[in-house]
Amino acid sequence: MIILTCPACDENGQFLHRSIISQLDAVPEDARPDRWGEMPRDEQLKYALREGLVEVSLTGPF
Repeated sequence: MIILTCPACDENGQFLHRSIISQLDAVPEDARPDRWGEMPRDEQLKYALREGLVEVSLTGPF
């Protein structure tokens, strides 16, 4: 997850890499909670990670 500040409104926003979005879109319908479609992507990610529905690996320099 990347947190950026919008130059236009000065608000913070959370952005997910497209590879994570693809994993979220691939979560089976029967594994999703009832309100999945209404959940923000970061909440979908938290749910999917907690339930073991997606895997995220951290790579690169730190």
